Amino acid sequence: MVQENKPKKVTRDEYFEIVKNSGRVPAKDEYEIIPLDLSRFSLEKITKKIVNANFTNVIDENRETITLFSHMSLKREMEFAKRCNFRNVIMEAYLGYAYSDEQLAFLTYCEEDTILYLFTDKDKYERNRDKTIKEMEE
Repeated sequence: MVQENKPKKVTRDEYFEIVKNSGRVPAKDEYEIIPLDLSRFSLEKITKKIVNANFTNVIDENRETITLFSHMSLKREMEFAKRCNFRNVIMEAYLGYAYSDEQLAFLTYCEEDTILYLFTDKDKYERNRDKTIKEMEE
């Protein structure tokens, strides 16, 4: 009887800690990254899929918000905004933001560091979005 080795299930943060500590990228069948639980957010199906594929680190999380990090090129950020129905505002070749009022989500982009903010509360989303836009446009 042949026993199959099933991949060990780990969170994104655990996976990247393993990579950092081992100095190598594990084989695809070694680990399975558990998808982020985005069920409490008003995200479109495509947005959830793309977020799970591209945002690697959870910066902050509570019941009403989650803040995620990704490192992506301007082209990838623009593709994300388009595919996920975000209004995209590129201010410079290295600086911009995008948002979706329907999904209560916005992201900031600066020199390939992309931070995505997701909200469950509309008022909190609008306050944070407006504050961020004002700061970026000053």
